This record gives sequence, C-alpha cells and structure tokens, in this order.
Amino acid sequence: MTAAALVTGGVTMTPMALAPPAGAASAPKLGFTAFAYGTEMKNPTIVESGYSALAWVGCTTNAGLSRYNTVAGVSLAPAGTVGSVDSHASTEATSSGTQEAKSSASTADVNLLGGRVRASAVSVSTLSSETAAGAAASHASASFAGLTIDDKALKSAEPANTKVVIPDIGYAVLNEQGQRITSTGVSGYVVGLDIHVTSTSSSLYGTRIVVSAATASLHGPVSGVLGGLSYGTEVTSGSGLIESGPTYSEPMACYGTAGHTREDAGSGSSYRGLKTGATTDTVKGTDTASALAAYVTSSVADLHLDLGPGSLADALGATSIKSVASAYVKDGRTVLSENGSGILGLTILGHSSESGLPSPNTKIQIPGVGTLYLNKVIKTANSITVEMIDLQVTASSPELAGDTIVAGYARAKA
Repeated sequence: MTAAALVTGGVTMTPMALAPPAGAASAPKLGFTAFAYGTEMKNPTIVESGYSALAWVGCTTNAGLSRYNTVAGVSLAPAGTVGSVDSHASTEATSSGTQEAKSSASTADVNLLGGRVRASAVSVSTLSSETAAGAAASHASASFAGLTIDDKALKSAEPANTKVVIPDIGYAVLNEQGQRITSTGVSGYVVGLDIHVTSTSSSLYGTRIVVSAATASLHGPVSGVLGGLSYGTEVTSGSGLIESGPTYSEPMACYGTAGHTREDAGSGSSYRGLKTGATTDTVKGTDTASALAAYVTSSVADLHLDLGPGSLADALGATSIKSVASAYVKDGRTVLSENGSGILGLTILGHSSESGLPSPNTKIQIPGVGTLYLNKVIKTANSITVEMIDLQVTASSPELAGDTIVAGYARAKA
C-alpha cells in the first residue's frame, strides 16, 4: 500500500491512483474486516451492556459479503435507553479493482443520563479502500438529528473529535474517529457519541457509553486467512457444557502476528481434583503475499489429577506437557506437523509410564478412571489440532465424573 496521505478535519484521504495499464499485475489479495453496532456500556462495578445489533464481516479475503442486524430497542439501565438500531457491514470489489471494507450504524431515540443527552438519531459510517495500484484511503462520517446535551442543541455534523463537557457527569466526544495507513493495512473507525462519566459524585462513575460505532479495515497483501488457538487445560461435562474454561488461552489473529510470538502465561490453575503448575501458550503467524504459516504451542508443567482415595488420588500426572501444532503452505498445499510435542514424567495411577512423544491417538483404558488419549491429533485439509492429554472420566468420582479433561491444546490452520 502507498502511505502518502492528507489529514484534514480528522479524515484521512489519499489521492486515487490511475488504473494500472493493460497487462499490469492484478489487484493484490487483501483481508477484510468490517463491523458496526448500536450501543455498548462498560463499567467495572455496575451491570454492563454488550454490543447491540452487531453486524460483522471478518477473517475473509472474499469481496461481495454483506451482513445486517437490527433491534427494536435497547435498555442501558441505569444510564438510559435507546430505540431502534440498524447496523451493516460489507466487503466489496469494484470493476476497476478497488477493494473496500465498509460499515455503518444508526441508533434512534437516544435518551441517556436522565435526559441530559438526547437525540432523534445518531448515524455513522466508515470506509477503507485500496486501489489496484495500491493507493489506500480511509473515510468516516457521523451525523446527528435532534442532538441536545443539557438542552443545548448541537449541529447535525459536528467536527471530528468534538469534546463537550457535561457538568457533574464528565464529557462526551462527538464524531470520534481515527484512521491509519501503513505498509500492511488501512483502517478507520468512527463513534457517534462516546460518553465518559468521570465525576466521582455520579452513581455512574467510571461508566463509558458508546452510541453508534463502525470500523472498517483492509490488511495485506495476504495469501489467505490463518486460524489457531492454544490453552493449558479445559474441563467439559458429558453434555458438552464447559465447567472450567480454557486457561491462559491465546488465539491466532486472522492475518497472523507479523512473525512475532504472542503468549499468555500463568503460574498454574486448579479445578476440583485437577491442578497444574506454570502454563505458557503461544501463537506465531505469518501472512504475506508469499507466505502463510501458523505455529502454535501449549506448555503445561506439574499436572496432577486426584479422583479420590487410594490409587485414584494419583490418577494421572505429568511433570511436563508440550503440544505443538504447525501449519504452512508450500507449493500450493498445506503442510501439517506436530514436531516438538511431547510429555515427560507421565504417571498413571501412581506408576511411571514412558516419556517422549506417544504415537498419535494412543488410547489407554485406566481401570476405575476412564479412557485416556495421549497425543490426540485431529487433521483436516488445512488444519491440525494436538491435545497431548484427553481424558474421558468414567469413574464414580463426585468431582469429575463424566467430564472430559484436556491438557495441552494447540490448533493451527493455514
């Protein structure tokens, strides 16, 4: 992407380049992301409200996608209410080769902070684009109908990032927006109303309220879309309900990590009879015009499973577990690998077992405990999942009976 840009009034504009001559290279493959929503409210102590009427398109290189969402009304108690919300997100490619991600949101009948902030409608839109020649641009806008703050009427088109003080409450930013163009992407966002309650005398102190928000971005050039996830442990019931969610989980970004390693780590976790020590989960992804690769790891130390008296008190143990999932594209096909995986210090019912890398999908019936899978490997055409330990508990233990315990989870997709 070319990054020569002009910033005026909070809007970034890049002059349109001329169309490439006949026979020139085709438009590069880009990754699209676009989403919009009506409202969101956050506060560390009171009830929060998530995205309303979220419309989202992402993790795709496909143009021509469109998503809509709508709701009739939203309660943001105790801060107020809004009426109907309409949101839209889409990806497009024009006949000239320009690729676009765009989104919009409109929220009606806004009544917040005891009527101190009102509007008949708050509408926003944003568009990020790149021409076939590589010229990138991002544009955003916000409009207001009947907007008043403390009974003072405001304009239908306030300048970008206009700040209005609300006495004894805090402040509101109108038409909040920002744009960014780099060598690997273009992005833009806009928020119609962004209200911050900063007065300690307010019962809503610490609250942030967003009304009408939209984001659109292009990333690339890319070869495709990556996927992946790593975590230390997870416990699910026989019906599939999560009892103990993934610990120290680290997801892979759709378009990679620019070749950098990202990690989540902790000193350990415990759930009923299951305990672990230090856990580190990592992802590393590369997604460029010439490379598509995902490398995911999960390392768990000092796992111990106690299912009851006697030998069941040492039902399963391991001093070190490591799962590695690797997926990369070479010569048009995806290569999958678990190289680097292994388990050390494995014990079953208190007895030592062989260490190293077990054969894929090794199955062991443990009397009085259940079915243990070591190095459980699941492959598709472009992904690999490695679970170094997968134990399906059939014991009558009151703690984990009927549960499935996974330790050392790594999944990579390219």
